[in-house]
Amino acid sequence: MGSPLATRMRLRARPRVGAAGAVGALIVAVVGMGSGPPAGAATEIPILTSSRGEFQPARLDDLLGWEQNSRRRPNHYDVLVRRDGSSPVRVNPGGSRAAMGDFAGGRLVYQQYRGRRSDLRFYDVDTGARSKVPAANTRHWEYWPSMSGEWLLYGRWNRNSGTRRLFLHNLTSGERRLLDRTNGRKAFIGPGQVAGNYAVWSTCDLRCNVFRYDIAAASAEKIPNPGAYQRAPSVSLDGTVYFSRGGKGCGASVALVRAPIGGPESVLAQLQNVLDIRDTYAYTKANGSIEVYYERNGCGKPTGSDVYMVEDPALVALTVGLAGPGNGTVTSSPPGIMCGEDCSEGYERGSEVTLTAGAAPGSVFVGWTGACTGSGPCEITMDAPTAVRATFLMIGTVRIVLDSVPDDPQDFEFDPTLGMSANFFLDDDVDPTLQNSRVLSDDSGTYFVFQDEEPPGWELTAIGCLDPDGGSAGSLGNLRATIDLDPGEAVQCTFTNTATG
Repeated sequence: MGSPLATRMRLRARPRVGAAGAVGALIVAVVGMGSGPPAGAATEIPILTSSRGEFQPARLDDLLGWEQNSRRRPNHYDVLVRRDGSSPVRVNPGGSRAAMGDFAGGRLVYQQYRGRRSDLRFYDVDTGARSKVPAANTRHWEYWPSMSGEWLLYGRWNRNSGTRRLFLHNLTSGERRLLDRTNGRKAFIGPGQVAGNYAVWSTCDLRCNVFRYDIAAASAEKIPNPGAYQRAPSVSLDGTVYFSRGGKGCGASVALVRAPIGGPESVLAQLQNVLDIRDTYAYTKANGSIEVYYERNGCGKPTGSDVYMVEDPALVALTVGLAGPGNGTVTSSPPGIMCGEDCSEGYERGSEVTLTAGAAPGSVFVGWTGACTGSGPCEITMDAPTAVRATFLMIGTVRIVLDSVPDDPQDFEFDPTLGMSANFFLDDDVDPTLQNSRVLSDDSGTYFVFQDEEPPGWELTAIGCLDPDGGSAGSLGNLRATIDLDPGEAVQCTFTNTATG
């Protein structure tokens, strides 16, 4: 993330109030990239294009935030926010200027400045209320905040000494980590984005480099640099970094680059000369796919900046649906899918994903449709967006009842095909050692329950079945009950044996 507030100063293109010094003259560096789009590059989609200048985008669900100036007031910047389909609302009060920050739930954290004072503030998107960010503001210049969970990333500039510091601050525990610092007046730290366990920033001195920070491990790494100027970083929840790579001057063979953990990196967009990328923002959608928002800035034009977006083509979405009257869950390996709570996830193109279905008590998993079939684990190669549906049915039950006439301790043997149960015995007396009924269960289908040969002195005289839809019946000639079991259905079949003589 970034803003024209200081980016312009480091590119030596129209200084702006509150910026922090220039980083050399306009010198075009050769970075080894052609002017045409690379193979496999993503499609650039315009998001905000007008006669005004739109800078520093941020996205969350149906919210879009950005910074804006106008031709009439090119050095005055406001922060705007809008819900999809609604009109934009100005965040900072009249008479102040602002730089965009990041969404933190229903709040926006942003930079508000006037004269020589700059503070970080919250803006409640629903109520419009503003408040200062606790324990982050000082008499120095705080700038470019980003927030994820309770972690706040921001920069601090001492105007007197020229020192810059980059902080990661936990607003709940109060823990504050110093991630980077510079002392030279021409050096610059550009806070990027914090997302989940990762934070990114760029540091410019003799050259600009991008860094990725693992919050849990408290360790930083520099993104490999082939001798270019790398800046304007953002990061997704999985640690993939997106940033601008180009020459030292504005519009010098600038590319939008993707750098996942472990590599390899790839170019998402190659801009024409005289176009630059000053800010990027990685938005992870509910299905796990990633949209990267960024500026396409026309060098030398005060309001020549528009907001564009590309979708990360290296990630493809896997979507799982649940069907049937039963209940169950589907999980994935590697993790990401936990359906029915999280039923969509983005995975690296070409990766292998295995889905496993688990039925809830009283239900049964009967199989996959879509990209998989059968009822075993679903193994998918993520070459394209993929959809799979898991079907769960309610388990049906069958109660087999023995009725002896008269009641008697005689044991009777039954042989079911229902539920792959073993043979069992029933008797019909007051002794609880052996019951006069047994409950079997299985998914829907047609099943048989046989009574073995009648014991001497007994005759099977009736088989009666109670079935809600009347689909089950007994056959005395075959000594069996034929059971038509539907999902969630309860059937009862009674075998009546009468003593002879």
